[in-house]
Amino acid sequence: MIPEFNNEYEYGDEIEIIPQPSFTHKMWMEEERVKNYIYDDLEAIRQMIYKCINTERGIYPIYPSFGVKKEDLFGKRKEYAYIVLTRRITDALMLDDRIEDVFDFSYVSEWSKADNLGMKFKVKTIFDEKTIDIEEVIRIG
Repeated sequence: MIPEFNNEYEYGDEIEIIPQPSFTHKMWMEEERVKNYIYDDLEAIRQMIYKCINTERGIYPIYPSFGVKKEDLFGKRKEYAYIVLTRRITDALMLDDRIEDVFDFSYVSEWSKADNLGMKFKVKTIFDEKTIDIEEVIRIG
C-alpha cells in the first residue's frame, strides 16, 4: 500500500517562512540561575548573543553548530585572535534569522588583560532596524 499525500504546494510555489518568536527563559548571570521569561525581542537577542559568544562551537552535542570556536586561539597573540574572532562571531550570529548585520567591531585594550580579549560591536536586528551595542570580554586562554 502506497500512502497518498494531499500536497497543496507545487514546485515553484512560494512558501512563506514565519520567524520563530523570541519568547525564551531569562538567564540571570549574577545569580547563575534561569527563571522567568523574556518577551522582549531585543532582550532575547541580546541574551542569545551572550550565549553564542560564550559557547564553544562543536563541543556540546546539544549545540552542534551553535557558538563560536575559540579553543584553537588559546595562547595566540591577541591581535590575531581579535581578527579571527570578528569573522567567527559574525558568521555565528548571522545564522540567526533575526539578525541582519554584525558590524563596527573595535578592540578594547583596557579590557584585554591576561587571557581576556575585550571587544565591542553592533548587531542590526529585524525589529524596526534597531541595533544592539555589545561589549564583551572573551576568554581566550
